[in-house]
Amino acid sequence: MLEPALIHACTGWPEPEIEEAICETARQIRYYEAARWTVGKVRRELPPHFKLKTRPDNLNEIALPSALRVEYVKQWAIEHVNQHHQRIVTATNSQRVEQSFDDFVMRFNDSFVSTVSNVSIEFSGKDIFAGLATWLSTRNKKGITTRVNFVPHCDLG
Repeated sequence: MLEPALIHACTGWPEPEIEEAICETARQIRYYEAARWTVGKVRRELPPHFKLKTRPDNLNEIALPSALRVEYVKQWAIEHVNQHHQRIVTATNSQRVEQSFDDFVMRFNDSFVSTVSNVSIEFSGKDIFAGLATWLSTRNKKGITTRVNFVPHCDLG
């Protein structure tokens, strides 16, 4: 988590400058974050692969369907796979995906990305950190440019 107070404690850099850098980074990456949220939303709507069961829902592991003739079990297989497929088609519908992206873009507006707490909650910390690379290189008083060598400079008492 990129907490301005923690960064200040580790570096001595002024918190307002840290907050502004985080918000500026958020402005730069907000469309990418909207895309990531959109894809994540689609992924959450997809059925997990293990939910495509290989037996009718009402049967336990050691039971058989009452009708075993070819036409009955074939029809069950087709309908069962089609139900699973329909959930995928619905979740990945281009218009729904586009609308979801547009909704996230509207959500991540200028006002939203001007507040560090919003950004800290909704945006990936790794993405923010990556977006801060240029800013960090200009603040490089202690050689702090990566996560790996950032932590040793923290002296929290």
